[in-house]
Amino acid sequence: MALKDATKCTAKAKHSQQRCGNPAVTGYNVCRMHGAGGKSKPNLGAIRHGRYSRLKTEQLRSLIAEFENDPDPLNLMAELAAARALFQDFTDRYVESRDSLILWSQSRETAKPTQILDIGTAYKMVSEITRIVERIEKVRASNAISRPDLMRVLTEMSRVVSSLVDDSATLENVKDAWVRIQH
Repeated sequence: MALKDATKCTAKAKHSQQRCGNPAVTGYNVCRMHGAGGKSKPNLGAIRHGRYSRLKTEQLRSLIAEFENDPDPLNLMAELAAARALFQDFTDRYVESRDSLILWSQSRETAKPTQILDIGTAYKMVSEITRIVERIEKVRASNAISRPDLMRVLTEMSRVVSSLVDDSATLENVKDAWVRIQH
């Protein structure tokens, strides 16, 4: 069979919606560029049985129960510490990766680095750390009493104590103690 008579690939280009036009691989409707011939290299990471699925589910249930019983779920300090540690580890590995890539490019005698880290990942990590800090501050601010509110409460307490305490020495001691609290 001549190449011009071969079955054509049925894949379409996203931008033009035109068919590929390359010859399809025998036994497939698409060419090698669009996924034909994948049987020779199966996905070795694919799930072939459910042997570990129940174990993983039990681990997840255990972790979920642990997090549900957290006495202070709004405390995000552990998450912040983990994010900072991951960022520090990434930056350390980035420097090593960069140095080994430079060394490899200068002398082809060393082994090519197996992993090249993207500095954009560091930016995303810093952004996530910033978001965690903002959430922590938001929680703290929602539970905090403002200074004007505190002063209003102290003033009202002073008024109540003044109306109930007749002894001038005790009243003066209470007022002095509150002044020390305010400063």
